[in-house]
Amino acid sequence: MPSELVRKIEQLADELKVPAGPLTRSDILDLIKSLPAEERMRLYGRAPRPTDMARITYANLGRALTLIRRAIATDPNEPVSLSADLATKVAFNALSDATRHFLSIGQTGVAKVEEYLRDQPDPEEPERMAQGFKARYAECVTSGLEPDHTFRELVIFAGGGTGEAERDTAALAIVTRFFVTCQIFEIPVMGFAP
Repeated sequence: MPSELVRKIEQLADELKVPAGPLTRSDILDLIKSLPAEERMRLYGRAPRPTDMARITYANLGRALTLIRRAIATDPNEPVSLSADLATKVAFNALSDATRHFLSIGQTGVAKVEEYLRDQPDPEEPERMAQGFKARYAECVTSGLEPDHTFRELVIFAGGGTGEAERDTAALAIVTRFFVTCQIFEIPVMGFAP
């Protein structure tokens, strides 16, 4: 926390004659947990029961992606088209046809990833994930990895590269989502044509 803010809190606490200090997210959660259950329910509503919510895990997302992929193409080698914008980004980043194919498969799960991010109880979670992927991408670029190797490292960073098809497919969808939203890899410059 910036020192100016700490000083301002102390100044206001002194002026208003009330105890005050900065609270971290953990402090706030601890305060909420210390409230009696009835008070928490009055303030925040009833806690969801496991039957009220669908937990989305790598495996759940992977199963959905497998079903979606089967619905789109009966031949696993048949590519799913990329939009012109994405094809341009793939070419601009010098990604291979194999990586383009993986992105086309991953694109089928982007909506599920978006749904997962939208449903996170912590509104900052999607941005934290984005920052993590940006940081990992920057590390790969700084270390001089080739674009395809960088893509593979990002899939591993997302939890893939395990050899477990459902988990790897989910990780691919996550990386594709951050690729599609231009949070990883370079954005083509105006006038670039593949």
